[in-house]
Formats: sequence, C-alpha cells, structure tokens
Amino acid sequence: MTSPSRQPLLPSASPGSGPDLEVGLGGRGGPAKLAARPLQSRRAPVPWGLGLALLLLLQACVMPPPEEEPIPNKPPTLEWKLTEPQGSWVIFNRLADSSLTFSVANAVVDPEGDRLSYIWFWRVPGGDPSPLSAWPATMNLTPCEEWALRSAKTVQITVVVSDRLIEYDRFLEDQTFPVVYEEAYPPLVREWTVEMLGACVN
Repeated sequence: MTSPSRQPLLPSASPGSGPDLEVGLGGRGGPAKLAARPLQSRRAPVPWGLGLALLLLLQACVMPPPEEEPIPNKPPTLEWKLTEPQGSWVIFNRLADSSLTFSVANAVVDPEGDRLSYIWFWRVPGGDPSPLSAWPATMNLTPCEEWALRSAKTVQITVVVSDRLIEYDRFLEDQTFPVVYEEAYPPLVREWTVEMLGACVN
C-alpha cells in the first residue's frame, strides 16, 4: 500500500510581514503551488477637523500677522471767545496796573483727552522773542519787572498749544516763530498785542 506523499509545512504569513500567499495543493503526488498577491494597505482615514486644524496652524506659522493701521490723531481746538482777554488788542497802564493775565485754560479742548503743552513768549517790535519761565495754560506778565518792557510802547504776547511735543528754540535761524514742532501736527497759536501806557514808578 502506497503512503500519501507529505507536503512541506509552510510558515503562515503574519499581516504586514510580506505578500499574502495562497497555497494550493497539486494533484496526487504533485508539488504544491504557491500564488502571491500583494497585501492591501489598510490606513485609517484622517478626520477632516484635524486636517483643517493642521492647515490653519501651518498658515499661522508661515503668514505674518496683518499690520495695524495707526489711528489718526485728533488735534486740540481753540475757542477764541473763551480766551482771556477775549480781544486781540489790550491796553495796559503801567501806573494803574501791576500785571497782565493771559489764559487759554478754558479755550483749548483736546477731543481725545491728550495732555497739552504750552509755550509762552513775548516780543517787542523789531526785537527777538523772549520766552517766559513758566508755561502753564494761564500766564501772568508784570511789564515793569521786564527790563525790555519798562519803556516799550507795544508788546506782542504769543502762546503755542499742542498735544504733541513742542520746544522753544532760541537758536533757530528764523526767530519769527521760535518753536519746534512736528510738521504733521501744527500747533495752535493765539496772539495778543498790548499797548503800554504810562511809566513804571520804580
């Protein structure tokens, strides 16, 4: 009696270790036939929410943030009728009066509430401007204490107001307006002409 032929044992292929093998037995006593077919890849789909998040993260890393446009400055305004004195021509009597008061405290308003800067100076006809020591919104001038004003017939008082940086510069070539300011933000200017009468007692 003839014993059946023994076929060699083939190792089973684990998933992902190589091609999937199909084993077929041949006829009686015939060799086994092996047929290989490729193993199909099984990948889990990427959720669309995760893909969108990755795309947005990539754009944030590559694209710079948009530049913010600067907010335009709103300059202060001057109400002439609220200045002190209201008129532009002032008469001062050296014998009857001791000082003059000029003020724009209630006349200048900044719509943004910015801090205001003031520069005061006076000038006699044909002379150079002279700054005053204190530059608040209100200024007191005593003509008899200023040597150049003791005998002057007229004097011009000027105040310059701005919500930006301004500076008095006595070394400017043009001393008609000795104030340095930013060209984009011209300051407010209020002027008075004072007519001097009488003479100083002492």
